[in-house]
Amino acid sequence: MPFGVPYLSIVPGPGECANLLVTWALSASHVAFSSARMEPVFMMIGEAAGCAAAQAIESRVSIPEVDYETLRKALLRGGSLLTWPPSA
Repeated sequence: MPFGVPYLSIVPGPGECANLLVTWALSASHVAFSSARMEPVFMMIGEAAGCAAAQAIESRVSIPEVDYETLRKALLRGGSLLTWPPSA
């Protein structure tokens, strides 16, 4: 069964760091990380991180300030599956 990986799991908390996206050591329990460690999942997380970085640069904001709704729409336009079953 597919599952989502929250954007906040690859972004440091408020006030911790302004320009960091963590795609490998994402914030997850050991059980969740066991599922997320598959290469296709890491490729999708990397794509989302790259899109978020580009959005941060274009919008001149820090990584934690990236607007998730804008990021979500950009990922969907690119063909990313963010929900299961795919709906919006």
